[in-house]
Amino acid sequence: MTQWLAKLLIVLSIAVSCEALAAVESVPPEQKWAVSSGVGALLNISFYQPSKPEACLFFFNNFVINSPYPPHSYIGDDGTNCNWTNKFGGQISNYLLATACPVPKVNPDVPYTYLPATNTCERELIYKLKLTPDSATIEPGQSYEFTATVTTLDDKQPSISVSVSVKVEAGASNGGAPPQGEVSPAIGSNTFPIKFTSTQGSGIHTITATCGLCENGPQTVKVIVKAGCPEHASGSPCACDEGYKFNKDKTQCVCPIDPLPDLPADDLCAQSLNKGLGVDVDDKCPKLDDRMLGANGQLQCFANKITAANAMARPQIPYSGPTAKYRNAAYQAHLLNIWKKMIELIKLEDPAEITACAPLRNKVAAEKGCDTDDGCPAACTAGSHCIRNKPATYSNHTQGTAFDVPQNTINGLINELTPLPPAPMSPLKKLQAQRFWIASWLAKPTACNLEWGGNFNDPKPDFVHFQLP
Repeated sequence: MTQWLAKLLIVLSIAVSCEALAAVESVPPEQKWAVSSGVGALLNISFYQPSKPEACLFFFNNFVINSPYPPHSYIGDDGTNCNWTNKFGGQISNYLLATACPVPKVNPDVPYTYLPATNTCERELIYKLKLTPDSATIEPGQSYEFTATVTTLDDKQPSISVSVSVKVEAGASNGGAPPQGEVSPAIGSNTFPIKFTSTQGSGIHTITATCGLCENGPQTVKVIVKAGCPEHASGSPCACDEGYKFNKDKTQCVCPIDPLPDLPADDLCAQSLNKGLGVDVDDKCPKLDDRMLGANGQLQCFANKITAANAMARPQIPYSGPTAKYRNAAYQAHLLNIWKKMIELIKLEDPAEITACAPLRNKVAAEKGCDTDDGCPAACTAGSHCIRNKPATYSNHTQGTAFDVPQNTINGLINELTPLPPAPMSPLKKLQAQRFWIASWLAKPTACNLEWGGNFNDPKPDFVHFQLP
């Protein structure tokens, strides 16, 4: 099983319909035809037809014509009687319309009584239904028996057989389609067991029993089918293995370090930047500061200076445009979260926790671009954010006044600006020299009004970054 439901008992109270049926069951009456006067064998004949004219014809064609005294003709229905003229001097035989109650389809031993005042047939509902117990929790594949009990309103056994129908419905489940359990029997009477058999899927089932002669509404009980312990857990109740902890909804044992927070789903700019790995690919973010844009803007100024340098540079300085421009606060925070999460994971020392957190560490490393607690080297993982420096809590990117360029652009530029032959230097002296070279290069005509991130000291230089002063 790829998904498990761990230490989870879905506690739901019994669902009982509070809307009781009326104390009586009411149905419309049926019409019957009966002999009220006539001759000889025609007396005491009765039958049912739903409409009077058809009933008269039926009687005439099937009974009167075959009687010892057949009439000469059928006159028809006068609204009250069926009238015939027989051969004895035009004597009229009247067959009156009578009203009667149908035989109940459920529990026919309890008949209806006809009430002329309301022209209805009624019978008292003198029973009540109960299902016990009110709920159960079982393992997948197990069975459980409930009991349906019908009693009189004063809790006595019925003197007749009272029918009860039973069905099961699937409800919430542990992901995927609702589980399908089985219940038997589908129909019973008075007091009888109801056996429920679960499938292998976890979830909740509702058993409903309905009694047509009972004054209370359909009765329901819940069956909770729980799964065993999830992966990396065991025992009863389930407990996560060493190095793991339960996630928020207790369905999985996971790394004790919380996963990366998701970007806000409704922040379209952050989503676009994340999709484009720093580039607003869906054009959902605000524009850069006006000083950065246009033919006279600082983006174009930087590009022009690279073009001018390449007139003499061998090899050429690679540059196809900035790798990052505007970032909103949510995306900037996401980059910082990646950086911090990587450090938190690398600091783990317990072998069990390191094993438990390996999937999370792999995920964070894939987003960062490397599996280190520092900036990523020149070669980042493909499809990553390639975070080479610790993202700032506050950044000029969020104001639209900064941009980043590719690392190989900076490498090519520094290589071009370094005097030949290069003198041996300490790392600090080399950085100081690079700062001087880049500042001088930016200041040469046509000068760009930009600051280089290589001048940053807190926490360290950001070589690919340029911003407005």
